[in-house]
Amino acid sequence: MKKLTAFLFIVVALVLVFFYIRENFDFLKKEDTQVSPVFMIEEEDDETEEKESEVLTIDNSTMFAYIPLRYDETLLQTYPVSITANYATDEIEDQVCAVRKAGSQLITLVLALYNKEYSSYYRAMEIPTKISRVNTLSVSAEDIVGNHQKALVYTGFSDDRKTVMQIFQSDYEDNNTDNISFLMIGDFVTDGTITVAEAERSEDYSRKQAAGTACSIVETRPATGSANALDQIQIEYRYNQRTRTYEQASESRIAGKTVNAQEIRKILDGTTATFSSFLNGLWCKTESDSNGLSRFMFFNPVQKEVICLFDDTQEIFSWDSDWLRSNGMSISTANASVSAVTRRFDITLVGLDEIRIRSTDTVGMTISEESLWDGNYKKMTNANGILLQSQTEKVLDTSDFAELLETTGNLWITQDNYLIRFAKHHWTAEKNGVTSSGIFALSLVLSQPVIEFRSNVTNPRFDGCYLVSTENSTDDYDVLTLQPIVQTAGKLVPSGDYIRLDREKEKAVQ
Repeated sequence: MKKLTAFLFIVVALVLVFFYIRENFDFLKKEDTQVSPVFMIEEEDDETEEKESEVLTIDNSTMFAYIPLRYDETLLQTYPVSITANYATDEIEDQVCAVRKAGSQLITLVLALYNKEYSSYYRAMEIPTKISRVNTLSVSAEDIVGNHQKALVYTGFSDDRKTVMQIFQSDYEDNNTDNISFLMIGDFVTDGTITVAEAERSEDYSRKQAAGTACSIVETRPATGSANALDQIQIEYRYNQRTRTYEQASESRIAGKTVNAQEIRKILDGTTATFSSFLNGLWCKTESDSNGLSRFMFFNPVQKEVICLFDDTQEIFSWDSDWLRSNGMSISTANASVSAVTRRFDITLVGLDEIRIRSTDTVGMTISEESLWDGNYKKMTNANGILLQSQTEKVLDTSDFAELLETTGNLWITQDNYLIRFAKHHWTAEKNGVTSSGIFALSLVLSQPVIEFRSNVTNPRFDGCYLVSTENSTDDYDVLTLQPIVQTAGKLVPSGDYIRLDREKEKAVQ
């Protein structure tokens, strides 16, 4: 009987051990394979009022991790890179996933590489960063050192207002994806900005017949201890083939403009509101393009817009977020028409009316060529010192024109007998039974009222932009003169014959 009891005890113990092992095995398996869901994330402000909450609206249809994420990882953003792509076909796309691990606000980068043999992606490397705000993060894969092997480069902004950059060089060779390793060849932290400079390379390099010159890294930061707060230090780092790392090659001092130190302190008082107010308005690039055309930048912190103006075209970017640096501010924006296109502006104070702008588009950093928007900008004013207004800035002074246009009663009539009606930002024109219609908007351009018409029909009566005038109105008639114009950043250029609109005023009932 004792033997039977002992035997049963052993059997029960074995069964319990079996179930215990199976449950833990399943749990570990889930840990390794669970894909973290995509959330809308809002970071709370723990430091100052000036550090904005970061709200990320993630589009599940466009963001997908190529590898399973672990149970404690939350996906923030994905970045397409090409590290294992064949130079001839460039068909393979790798991926960097920005994730946040449970219990930490800092971002970790997870590199997913494609394995040709198994036709699948695998987790190749994890990179812990000092960055907590994903909208400050930029990631790319480029041949930095010129040996036809891609390096992974990321840059971003830390919570202590430092710009960070790290570069990881791969040892990948075509048709050999086994045992790819990465070596960190650059690790930079600065109070200013840091960029990858362009390197001139030969045609033999582009044909993969020879190595190319390594890109240099340029750091620009404030000169600590200088009497002039605008003095800067510029440091150039070059790649050392022997040590396989970037080392300092030169250091130079850039003397800033001599300005009133108290005025500089007012601009750089440590708040984004003050620096945004300083940026508000139109800025002109001090150097023209090779074709002689000027570029302009308009900052509108009230409407949260940044507008890039060139010739007769404009690019409108929504001002999503900003963060201060010791000598300037960086702004993260998204194109108003194509939200997937983003641009980051790194702005450095040069003088009381001058700034230096460095722009970075989407996830790729400027390596092959310098951005046409990079350079120094001067604030634009007219002869009376009044700040020029943007052609997209809506102001309350246009409300009088809107009220005049949309007043119910008699229709407007043009000199060529079109009957016009305006109502709720829509217009309708009719002549001989033929009708055209569309929408309109009023704004101030260079402090002058301008009305812009849009229509879905071909050759409408009203189309484009017109300068508005009411100078010829009388006691019996309302008169509007519309002068067609072409809008540029600096002036309004007449572009055709004017249109006169007349409307008889309604008589008061006696």
